[in-house]
Amino acid sequence: MPGDTATPLGLLLEHDRWATRRLLHFCTELTPAQFEQRFDMGLGNLRDTLTHIVSAMCRWNDRIAAVELRPSLEGTAQSPQQLLALHDEAAETLAATARRVLAESRFEEMMEVEFKLDSGETERFTFTRGMAIMHVLTHGTHHRAQCIWMLRRLRPDLDLPDFDLIESQIMPGDD
Repeated sequence: MPGDTATPLGLLLEHDRWATRRLLHFCTELTPAQFEQRFDMGLGNLRDTLTHIVSAMCRWNDRIAAVELRPSLEGTAQSPQQLLALHDEAAETLAATARRVLAESRFEEMMEVEFKLDSGETERFTFTRGMAIMHVLTHGTHHRAQCIWMLRRLRPDLDLPDFDLIESQIMPGDD
C-alpha cells in the first residue's frame, strides 16, 4: 500500500485516497445513465458528487500549498475513468503537500481563504494549514457516504465494502 500509514496524518491520507479510489472503481461498472441518475440527496448524482470530491481535493491543496488556485472541475462531465485519473493525481499531490507542511512545522501556520458567495461577494476565512488538511480529508468521508447510498439504490447486487478507516487496512484493493 502506498503512503505512510505509521502516523495519524498518513493513515487519514491513505484512507481518503483508498476509499475514493475504490468508490470510483465501482462506478466504472455503471452505465453513463446510472452514473448521472438524479437523486434527492447531496449534489444529486454520483458524477457531480465525485467530481466535487476530486475538485475539492485539488483546490484545497492549492490553498494549503499557497499556489495559484486551479479552476474547479465542478460542472464538467467527467467519466468515472477520467475522475479516477484526476483523483490519483490529486491524492498524490495532497499527500505530498500535507507531509511537507507537517515536516516544515507549518501545521499551525495561519492561512486566509476566500470563497465566492452565490451573491457574487467574496467572504474571507482564516484557518491553520492543519485544519485545512483535516477538512479536506473529512469532507470526502461525508460525500462518499452519499455516493454509497446512491450506489446501493442503483446496483443492489454490488458487494460494497465498508469504506471506513479500518477497512482500508483489511482490504487494500485496487492498487
